[in-house]
Amino acid sequence: MDDERLYTARPVAAHAKLGVQQAQTKESLTLETTPAIFIPRPRRELRVRDLPDALVIQDPTTGQSIHLGRESSAIWIALAAGHDTPTTLCMAVPHLDPPLIRVRLKQLREGLLLDDDLWQRTAPVFHVPAPRVDPLPLHLAPELRHRCVGCGGSCTGVEIGPVPKATLAAIEAHRLFEGTPDTTSATDCVVDRPYGIQPAQFMKRADGRCVMLNGENQCAVHRAAGPGAKPGVCQQFPYTFTRGRDAIYVSLQMECRSLAASLEQGAALDHEKLLSELRVHSEGPIVNVLPDPIRLAPGVYVTQAEYLAWWSKRTDAPLDQWAADAIDWTEAIGTGEAPEWLSEAHWGETATVEPAALRAALYQQIGMATALVSQEAAKEGRLVEQEQADLVRKAALVAAKHVPLSRTHWADEGAPVLFDRAVRAAAAGHDFVQDCDLLYGLGRLRLGQSLARALSRLRAVQVGRVSVTPQDVNDALVVTNIVLRMPYMEQILKMGEAAVRAFAAPARSYAPWMGVPHPALLESSSTHGGAS
Repeated sequence: MDDERLYTARPVAAHAKLGVQQAQTKESLTLETTPAIFIPRPRRELRVRDLPDALVIQDPTTGQSIHLGRESSAIWIALAAGHDTPTTLCMAVPHLDPPLIRVRLKQLREGLLLDDDLWQRTAPVFHVPAPRVDPLPLHLAPELRHRCVGCGGSCTGVEIGPVPKATLAAIEAHRLFEGTPDTTSATDCVVDRPYGIQPAQFMKRADGRCVMLNGENQCAVHRAAGPGAKPGVCQQFPYTFTRGRDAIYVSLQMECRSLAASLEQGAALDHEKLLSELRVHSEGPIVNVLPDPIRLAPGVYVTQAEYLAWWSKRTDAPLDQWAADAIDWTEAIGTGEAPEWLSEAHWGETATVEPAALRAALYQQIGMATALVSQEAAKEGRLVEQEQADLVRKAALVAAKHVPLSRTHWADEGAPVLFDRAVRAAAAGHDFVQDCDLLYGLGRLRLGQSLARALSRLRAVQVGRVSVTPQDVNDALVVTNIVLRMPYMEQILKMGEAAVRAFAAPARSYAPWMGVPHPALLESSSTHGGAS
């Protein structure tokens, strides 16, 4: 798409489908008071792709691809067509209330999509050259250790793939498909699943278990052909690798059911072994890449070097300190003074909401979403996923204090240590800033821990115990992490991203860095009586 298209009236059909009025002309500008307040237009270098009822904005400078919903798309089209004052913009999208237009403009600004003061201040951050370090050293967190206890948990209830040709060749060569119902070749052991742009092959499952997992909880491929024949994701699990500008950061995934046992048994991370594993995985999308620059909150960016310098001084800090320091840093940088064109004087007052109401609404959304996931899993016979979703639904009720539990206590120091390890692992792998901003990542971690704590207590009470064991915590962390990473649950969290950020610092009142609450979040909450 050429630049000119952004600044000319789009086809009537494109306007009509999003409710943008065609009748406004230059004469509409006379309705504006003098001096007129002009809204910045979209940046010229952005590329636009049409979807049904939406637009996708591709930014060649930041590398971002941003999906605009129906409301934001209508506003974008109107701005691009020249309706760039509050009066003419309201006339161009009469189906949207002025306060809502202001909210969507604020989001476009924070997404760096408008050619305004925020973009001018932020743009230099995206042009800082990254030094090349080759080879990159491994950054190991010594307290994160692991020893597999053969529980089979990592091969149950999860999608395993993509499956490379080497794995299929090993299954065929050793006839590992024999004994599996309805299979006569290696290709019968895999199924196509959506994966990026093109589908990929994933291992089939029987009763939730990978078909290559034998009765002794051992991988048949590993046993017959060695670890190198397994899919890369299986070879790596539960380690994660994140490539930064100065090192490759190694961490552990909390979805491993061996973590509790590894507290006592696990050996320290082996540098050479991990180097070997990293070489094995270099052919596939196994290594995460740390973004540069890093987004701290909506509209607030720092270079990766600045983030890593900040991070290196806090690797041993508790989660509360992480959140407090991150908020202070974000507020110190900020997005600057709100521009005049976003003043409520031009749009009417925008209702604010207390963070406690946001958190309550998100718990309720999670409860409703997991109920839907459970129903769909039950229809398709995915019993493990159904059980996992049901457990998180109950945990959300407990965490929201809708279901009271009797008092519990830690059985020993191993249980709280596992929660602390989850924070250490997230910090070591930079999970806080993977595909999200820092405050969203911190809030998501705290949300996950809240649900896992509730679930670990619930599991203990259900079997008549008042003590919560490390295994209760381990199981709760596994289930919670698996469910929250389901695609549908990720969508729910993104819809409620302001509420997720509100979890980062429960004691804080509403602040701009939390972002704009999604209207549907509180609407559904008030409809169902969840938020208070």
